Amino acid sequence: MLKYFTYGLWVLVLSSVAVSASPQAVPESAAVGEETSRALALEALLARLATSADADEAQELATRIWQHWSASGSDSVDLLMSYGLEALEAQELEEALRVFNHITSLAPGYAEGWHKRSAVNFILDDYQGALGDLEHVLRLEPRHFGALSGLAIILRELGDEQGALAAYRKALAVRPFLPGAQEAVAELTVAVEGRGI
Repeated sequence: MLKYFTYGLWVLVLSSVAVSASPQAVPESAAVGEETSRALALEALLARLATSADADEAQELATRIWQHWSASGSDSVDLLMSYGLEALEAQELEEALRVFNHITSLAPGYAEGWHKRSAVNFILDDYQGALGDLEHVLRLEPRHFGALSGLAIILRELGDEQGALAAYRKALAVRPFLPGAQEAVAELTVAVEGRGI
């Protein structure tokens, strides 16, 4: 039960949003221009999120960032992602894992496929698998606050309080109002660094 509660907190952090539909077929030059435009928009959102001084604004920005991250650029991958999320929500973990395995094979550059698979591996107590998946996510997108938070949760669960503290601090540098992270940092700071005099 605690595993699902912890996962529930992670899902809250993930703020799972519906996968955006991919754009209709467009000429290659237009697609490249659109991809560049999307990348610039994502950069702007992440910059605003990192400097946000308001929790409500930060939540709105985080939701928009999740929408960017959720868009795979492939109708097939988006459809598979919706199947995987449905299976995950229904706690059909083996089916969810099968679907996310397929997504990571089809689209290894799609960070959300790895990210969702890490959540399933975590619930299945495959911490090494989850950590490996999070490593892929962070290689693709080092500012992925959901992956950083997931990493912190797993490291803390494994007893690596120093690693968990570092991961939470990185997550908060990207998303200052990350739910539960400030409290975790306060607890871990005392555990790792001791109380100040």
